[in-house]
Amino acid sequence: MTTHERTAEPTTERLDWEQTQQLLLAAGLEAGRLDGATEPRLARLEGAILYVANLCGAILHGANLCGADLSGADLHGADLRDADLHAAILGAADLRRADLRDADLRGAILHGANLCGANLCGAELSAANLRRAFLRDADLSVADLRVADLYGAYAHAADLHGANLRGVDLRYVDLRDANLSDAELHGADLRDADLRGADLNWRSHDLIAEILRQAADGDIEKLQAAGLILLQRDWCWCDFLRLHHPLAKWALGVLDAWRDRPETENDDGEE
Repeated sequence: MTTHERTAEPTTERLDWEQTQQLLLAAGLEAGRLDGATEPRLARLEGAILYVANLCGAILHGANLCGADLSGADLHGADLRDADLHAAILGAADLRRADLRDADLRGAILHGANLCGANLCGAELSAANLRRAFLRDADLSVADLRVADLYGAYAHAADLHGANLRGVDLRYVDLRDANLSDAELHGADLRDADLRGADLNWRSHDLIAEILRQAADGDIEKLQAAGLILLQRDWCWCDFLRLHHPLAKWALGVLDAWRDRPETENDDGEE
């Protein structure tokens, strides 16, 4: 997927500031003046301490930032294509409109990070911590997010087309107007996710079951019908219809109403 070698686990220890300065100089970057830096391609900054650093617009295409501490860093508009950010700490970092295509973010900590408008197409985000991250208008198409934690994230109008969301924690995620078409959601926890106006993968048992669960409003029989969708994952929809279930009309009515819902108002969130 990328041109540089990726290790299964980060092998570097966290560096002190003096060691970090030496790494920055070797990469052609001057500490304290990182904004708009150019051409440090394949820079080796693994384990560097760069929290609250100004990297706005920096070109770090293919850079090795494995295990680096970038907490609160300004990476607005940075070029991080193919970068190795495996296990990096990016909590509360500003990554608005950053280019993270095909970047390695496996196990990265992005808790509360601002990724609005960022391009994460094809990025590896398995086991990443994206709790309460801002992902409005972010491109996560065909990204690998297996078992990632997105609890409470704001993903209004995010593009998750074809993304691998197997086993992802999507509880309380704002997915209004998001594109979930062709997304793999097997085993994803969608409890109380806001799916209004979203473009859904209608083949996903998990999505259909959650829509019905929310519509059941605590009714036990309706909840059981929603649970049946999850239990019989090997069934197609014609198999369910052949059951002549007494709540089939209710379920079809819920899904028909959902399909015809208009897009939601773009009323809040991070810009």
